[in-house]
Amino acid sequence: MDENMIPSRATFLSDPSLCCTSVEEMVQAEYDMIYPNPSSGVVFINNVEAGSVLEIIGLTGKTVHSAVVGPSAKRVALNHLPSGLYLFKLNGTDGLIKTGRIALID
Repeated sequence: MDENMIPSRATFLSDPSLCCTSVEEMVQAEYDMIYPNPSSGVVFINNVEAGSVLEIIGLTGKTVHSAVVGPSAKRVALNHLPSGLYLFKLNGTDGLIKTGRIALID
């Protein structure tokens, strides 16, 4: 980040060029980074480095869950959240930001 707290570089996986039409396609486009999707409350994170910060964001824009990804614990419990569609933001230790959608179901 620069002196104005603006990321110097970012990668947005929800790029329109991916032409995703469903949650399942988004997950596949992101190399199964967060799975299963939709989830009944427990998700696993793949292909991210330890120390990355995962944020789950409600559709109102409020962060409803935040967790630091550990070296081996890549399991995240989200069963305290109500069913619905959420956004995720993964802030990598290398400064890259990855985003996407996740659906929680009962």
